Amino acid sequence: MNLQEASNKITDLLESNRSLFLKIEPEVPDFTICETFKILIFSSKKNIEINADAKNIVSLIGLFDATIFDKSLVDRFYAWNIKSLATYFFSISKRFMAPTVGIIDIKIIENFLGIRENVPENFIECVNRVKLIVKTKTWQSLYKSIHTPLSLRVLPSIENQPLLNEKLKRTEYPYYEIEGQINGRMNCLRKYAKSYLPHNMGPEVKAVLKPRGYGLRFLCSDFRHCEVTVLQWLSQDQRLKQILESGADLHEQIYEEVTGDKCNTENKRKLSKKMFLPVMYGCGSLGLASNLGVKEHIATELINRIKQQFSIAWEWMQSKQESAKESVIYDFFGRPRKFDEKQCYLARNFSVQGVAATACQEKLIDLFDNIDNDKAYIAFSIHDGFGLVCKIKYAHEVYKLVKQVCESESILCPGLKMKVEIKFGHKLNNMKVLWR
Repeated sequence: MNLQEASNKITDLLESNRSLFLKIEPEVPDFTICETFKILIFSSKKNIEINADAKNIVSLIGLFDATIFDKSLVDRFYAWNIKSLATYFFSISKRFMAPTVGIIDIKIIENFLGIRENVPENFIECVNRVKLIVKTKTWQSLYKSIHTPLSLRVLPSIENQPLLNEKLKRTEYPYYEIEGQINGRMNCLRKYAKSYLPHNMGPEVKAVLKPRGYGLRFLCSDFRHCEVTVLQWLSQDQRLKQILESGADLHEQIYEEVTGDKCNTENKRKLSKKMFLPVMYGCGSLGLASNLGVKEHIATELINRIKQQFSIAWEWMQSKQESAKESVIYDFFGRPRKFDEKQCYLARNFSVQGVAATACQEKLIDLFDNIDNDKAYIAFSIHDGFGLVCKIKYAHEVYKLVKQVCESESILCPGLKMKVEIKFGHKLNNMKVLWR
């Protein structure tokens, strides 16, 4: 189908119905090898199929801007994983999709609601599933403020920023799914022929990835104690707040609070990291004993001390577990999950990690909107951290911007502020702190 034929088909489609459903096959076309794909557009009465490739995609998006993406022509626009189309388009044109019609991405919303289904086969199935998801209103706020900018701007840009794999002598790209994990975090998958997984970069991978070009360095920003900070904000545990605001080392302080012993070795500090959050997330005596390499009665005593020293946080976590026994549980943003009776303890980490993930995504969008692409760009996101590539001569300027944006108060979580640690390096396995 040439462009004129596609235009005629779309015009005919819009004359019959102002509600549309769009999906593409394959769901994630591989722009790294210029894979051809199909764009399928459905209405209640008709459907059309358009073959798309690197040669005609720009013309097609121009056509879509004037037709199906125009709110004056379309009342309801449903889609499945619209980010994949946005990423492919950005790989060719370097401009973002900016539809005026509001797009309802069924995949993102269903994942937010804990629903894992395959792509709808037709318009009727699409509408029936939309009728179910609109019964729950909790997704709407985050969908507008977080999911839409991630889909149409932020992730298409990141997925088009490759790193150079020195070992394989090729560029490699990341791929993300929004609300891809049960706890609300994004997921990264190998969807491209040339790809790497930011969430699973071991020492060997970090050693071979580097920025593509000269005079460039990695800048990696990690939120310090992200989940503990979010737990404190949610529970309002004042003892945790005092420790976090004191500037002292969190894990050293928790170790000393719980054990009464001086935390004067790195091994003791590591024990603290293995102890506090696992216990808060429901780790029992046997599990903790195995984690720490101690006897079960010692683990039991440590758990009791954590309960006593951080009782407000513990009771808040316990209340989430108890609520999960009764019915569906919702996190702070209204993300619902239903846990089996034997797995109700998972409500603990879900209630914290989902909020932490969203707070980090908020900062990812803020950073994307504030960064000067002539000085730096975001190359990847890893849960509670971001990887940027910056020009050496702008390193300190970019450092100050990243610190300012990431440490500013959250709008979605009023009062929540998180500290960051920022490191620089030519390779991800050899990063150093240059400024504090």
